[in-house]
Amino acid sequence: MRLRHFFTLVFVTLALTSGVASADLRVASFNIQNLGWGEVKRYDHLADIVSRFDLVAVQEVMNAEAIYRLRDELESTSGESWGVLYSDRLGRTRYREKYAFLWRDSSVEFTGEAVTYIDDADLFAREPMAARFRSMKTGLTLVYATLHAVYGNTVAERVAEAVALRQYWDWLAEVFAEGEPIIIGGDFNLPPSNNAWDAMRDVAFAAITDGATTVSPIDGRFANLYDNFWLPLRPALAVIDAGIMDVPAMLGLTHGEMRRFVSDHVPVYFRLHGAPPVSLAAIGNKTEPEQDTDVPFVDDPDCVDLNQANVEELQQIQHIAAERARDIVAGRPWDSVDALARIDGIGPARLRDIHAQGVACVP
Repeated sequence: MRLRHFFTLVFVTLALTSGVASADLRVASFNIQNLGWGEVKRYDHLADIVSRFDLVAVQEVMNAEAIYRLRDELESTSGESWGVLYSDRLGRTRYREKYAFLWRDSSVEFTGEAVTYIDDADLFAREPMAARFRSMKTGLTLVYATLHAVYGNTVAERVAEAVALRQYWDWLAEVFAEGEPIIIGGDFNLPPSNNAWDAMRDVAFAAITDGATTVSPIDGRFANLYDNFWLPLRPALAVIDAGIMDVPAMLGLTHGEMRRFVSDHVPVYFRLHGAPPVSLAAIGNKTEPEQDTDVPFVDDPDCVDLNQANVEELQQIQHIAAERARDIVAGRPWDSVDALARIDGIGPARLRDIHAQGVACVP
């Protein structure tokens, strides 16, 4: 496999058992939907969220300007210096995203070593990235990888990436990690209960098994447990707790406001031994009854229903601006995403981009 080097930061891991000397860090992973597209994001809200942690991985960064803007807002909010690093834009089609990391300089040191994985078999829609970092207080060094898994048109596509993640874990252990603990965190688009994770369970475990991380349009309701951390069985790390931040409750937002101005995901986090408490509201188990993991999750806030979404919501879809959104509303009912080819200006290339983004759907 080839290595591509980036000046990018990673972040810490956890395990719910004792073992290796622990650091005193508060760590989070946050899918900030389409960060950098449009001007509707509330960067003050985003900074309020991120500032409650010491090290945060961010998925769905659309451009470098957005992550620097968030860093500047963070420094203003916290009164502290923060580091920022990010990957190239990654993806199979013209729809591409960056991974980014933000860290509190007084707590975390980036060692300068980071890589993305290019799989010759093209198993990942967006290749995972890993980096090495060190706790400023204890000197503990860890390798952290982050992934925004494919959503796709079927659960089978997500399952394929989950299975491939074990191969990636083994590659990290052989090629990049030097005996340090490995952690993979991000948006996996599959719950930890899915059988696709069986191979991963031989070397790691899911930090969060209860609750949900995707924000339903219905106030107080969260749909799916997609965001998580896979933590090493060996070497183990001392961890205080792990959980999900209830951002709407914390910031006093409706779910509609949360989805419009912040994200349709909430952060997941963990604390390593010695870290002060995180000031946040925690989400309990607000999921619906368990769904069959072998069928699609139709109640997913990442899915913009072509037959139900309003003009504003439809503009979350790649290549759909206001005029095309109105055409979609006028053309209802739709029987498939492929039928968008009827819309003026949606040719084969743009249709491939829409499929790759994985947002449009007809449940």
